[in-house]
Amino acid sequence: MPLHLVAYSSSVLNGAVFLPVTAVPDVFTNVQAGNVVIADLPVILGAAMQGVTAQRAQLRSPTLQQVFNPDIVPVRRSVLAMNILPNWIDYTNWGIDPNFLKLKPSEQLSVYAIQGAGAGEQEYIAVLLADAVPKGVTGSIFTVRLTGTTTLVANGWTQCPLTFEQNLQVGSYAVVGMRAKAATGVFARIGTPGFAYRPGVLAGTDDMFPDHQLFRYGNLGVWFSFKNTQVLTADFLSTAADTAQTVELDVIFTPGS
Repeated sequence: MPLHLVAYSSSVLNGAVFLPVTAVPDVFTNVQAGNVVIADLPVILGAAMQGVTAQRAQLRSPTLQQVFNPDIVPVRRSVLAMNILPNWIDYTNWGIDPNFLKLKPSEQLSVYAIQGAGAGEQEYIAVLLADAVPKGVTGSIFTVRLTGTTTLVANGWTQCPLTFEQNLQVGSYAVVGMRAKAATGVFARIGTPGFAYRPGVLAGTDDMFPDHQLFRYGNLGVWFSFKNTQVLTADFLSTAADTAQTVELDVIFTPGS
């Protein structure tokens, strides 16, 4: 099923009131007036916030505010590798109506934040969108490692071509999970050329960062499929100009001839 990770990142002034965080533009997302315009993926599956002194973050849209503007809690301070938990709020695990956080096509999704530094501070928020709440899949799931060497642009999405560490068997591969790492990574996404969506995850900064199990081993269903001859690219959003990327994909293999 289609999944798409959108990001918001901008400097927010210190204070006790919510201030807007600007959506990060990219070729896969319609951004207007600093907000993400909802298209054909109207269901919010989850969200996360990171900032050095992050305190609060809130999702806002005309549809949401008819009931309430949901908070993103808990927030994540510093980097993922320094935290015990990844601090992702999972709206798929509430046992509630799947349409509870379903927006309307063409409406704008805004994010607001509060931080506790003495001056302006860069904040980072991710929101995972889908067309419905996904159903998990099971099967013979393998994890394969890919690497990249692209110099990232801080605070924005950078597209990174990836290389498999192993030669792939002939056939097709269904992506059912992901783990990503860069030295100052915040979020990461995966896709193939021509694929309109970019499912993504929280990015860690070392090999010991904790996974959120939602993003692994088929818990979000099949993200997309690719052939052994196709090139995969990852979009990384980081806080600095990192030059090395690592992605580990959970895949289900179907042999070809």
